[in-house]
Amino acid sequence: STAADSPAVEALEMTPTYFSPLQADGPALSPKIAAIATLCAGLLAFFVAGIWVALVVAALTLVAALIPRGQFILRLATVGVLGAAFAFILLKQGLNGYRLDFDWAKWFEITHSWGILAIVLLAVDVAVDGLRSKSEDASGAENRHYVSDLRSKEE
Repeated sequence: STAADSPAVEALEMTPTYFSPLQADGPALSPKIAAIATLCAGLLAFFVAGIWVALVVAALTLVAALIPRGQFILRLATVGVLGAAFAFILLKQGLNGYRLDFDWAKWFEITHSWGILAIVLLAVDVAVDGLRSKSEDASGAENRHYVSDLRSKEE
């Protein structure tokens, strides 16, 4: 018998846990923590992509942090922005028939900020997930939602 066959090692084996994108990862944040998270996310977005992206990121961060199901809105916006960029490129290419060469990407420069917005929103979703998973509810009991998609069989 090897150490890998022991019950202790078997109990630590990781199994996937699947969650719905509609699920909230804990209670809404306090206004103070939500304001700090919104300010940090907005500043990051401003330095990465400019004022318009920063305003959208700040608004969606605030919604995701304060509204119980706000995380779904943030996740939907992330997928929506990326899908809009994809659809815009397909439509514009289809209508104009641009030649595929080294300069092809210049016809779609407007979508650059859309892609950056989607990436920043994805990062914000992870941050809000972590903050909401670590917060405590009104009774003081720690929230038992998992941040990771993996958990131990012991739990």
